[in-house]
Amino acid sequence: MGHGRRPDQETDVTVIEKPMKRAARRLTSRRAKTEPRRPTHSEIAERAYYLSLEQGGADELGNWLRAERELAAA
Repeated sequence: MGHGRRPDQETDVTVIEKPMKRAARRLTSRRAKTEPRRPTHSEIAERAYYLSLEQGGADELGNWLRAERELAAA
């Protein structure tokens, strides 16, 4: 037991805690910014086909544009 102190002696230990650093602020938002998804030609064609069946009309351009809008928003 060569510690140099007696067993009945109390030791006074002071613990010094370092202050925590603040987290750096992010300059960008947490959400990843992605480009809106562009539907493929075949996806638009398929949706326009089903729109034409639902409406029973022959407005091909109108169905195409509506299908394109719907798929781009999804």
